[in-house]
Amino acid sequence: DCTRLLVEGLQVNKAKAKALVMDARQAMLSRKEYFARTEDQLRTKLVTGGVAIFRERLDRKDSKREDKRKTPVMTLRDAFELRKQRERAANGDTEDDNGGIDEGAAKSMAGLSLQDTAGALK
Repeated sequence: DCTRLLVEGLQVNKAKAKALVMDARQAMLSRKEYFARTEDQLRTKLVTGGVAIFRERLDRKDSKREDKRKTPVMTLRDAFELRKQRERAANGDTEDDNGGIDEGAAKSMAGLSLQDTAGALK
């Protein structure tokens, strides 16, 4: 009787020990999975943040490029003609030698070069 109880007790203890080992293994696996998921989430978050920063810088660069394109380029002739027009306006003289309004100066103020203006007048 005593040996049988001992054997049964050992078998029960063996089964419990096996269950404990399985629980420990399962706990370790679930912990690994949790940390792997957390690591993946952190990695994804970092990559997403990096991509967002990169896109923001790229957009800023593009907007600067667009602003440069939109700004009319004033040639030296345009600037000189504009200065002449301001001097004439300061003197109260808005008409040129032909008696008409100075179209070249008006168009240079609109951002057109004098070459375009000369081509349009001919």
